[in-house]
Amino acid sequence: MRYLVTPNFTNKVASQPVVIRQFMPSVLRMIEISDKTKLISDGLFGVPPQVFENDIFVFSSQSQDFSIYVTFGSDQYGEYILLMDFTLQQKPLFAKKITPYRNPLTNRAYNPKLNRLINPKLNRLINPKLNRLINPKLNRLINPKLNRLINPKLNRLINPKMNRLINPKLNRLINPKMNRLINPRLNSAYSGPSMYSDKLQQEGFMVRANDNVELIFDLNNEFTSICVKTAQNVFVLFDTNNEWIGFLVTANNEVRLKFNTDNEWTGIAV
Repeated sequence: MRYLVTPNFTNKVASQPVVIRQFMPSVLRMIEISDKTKLISDGLFGVPPQVFENDIFVFSSQSQDFSIYVTFGSDQYGEYILLMDFTLQQKPLFAKKITPYRNPLTNRAYNPKLNRLINPKLNRLINPKLNRLINPKLNRLINPKLNRLINPKLNRLINPKMNRLINPKLNRLINPKMNRLINPRLNSAYSGPSMYSDKLQQEGFMVRANDNVELIFDLNNEFTSICVKTAQNVFVLFDTNNEWIGFLVTANNEVRLKFNTDNEWTGIAV
């Protein structure tokens, strides 16, 4: 059967240990030599799939350590199976350990206190007090009070109260209380990003709503704020009342630095 994969699935596979990456081709091969009827009746691992959210099927190993979430569809080329996501339990089938978060306390690559390139006190390029391009008070393009396109009070497309697609109360796909795929407590393969304080204590995690908006939840899966993409590697932050509370500055491909509206460094997103 023809298969398609989501970008999230591809990125997650690439971030796994080599044994997981080597295992995936065999899964894809099993799909290629099967049809929809066989997959639904026999599963991928000898266990019939469970139905999740009506049209989403969950193919799990017999030990339930490894599960793949898929849906079926058709287009002008015929039927296909779309691989959406996969999960690994705390004691996964193939890897010794899967850590759901990139922990800056244990990895210097994500720790601004140990890596001067991502420390705004040591790198002026990522310090809004020293670089006006990333300072919302000096650059109107990244200031939501001056740029209506990045202000949810003025742009309904990025306002969860007016756009149900980015409202976790109305869209269960982006609500970790309703979608286990994006709940770090239920999906050990969920890779964040996660939010940390300036003392590098974990405070919550982020869920992508669309290309421009991410939702931020605390460790109890409560929706706390939204993150809106602007220009020049800056993301502005708003609370659930759409009040501007701060911004994120991209330090590298993995780390974003969190600042309040007074340009004080208050944490990181990894």
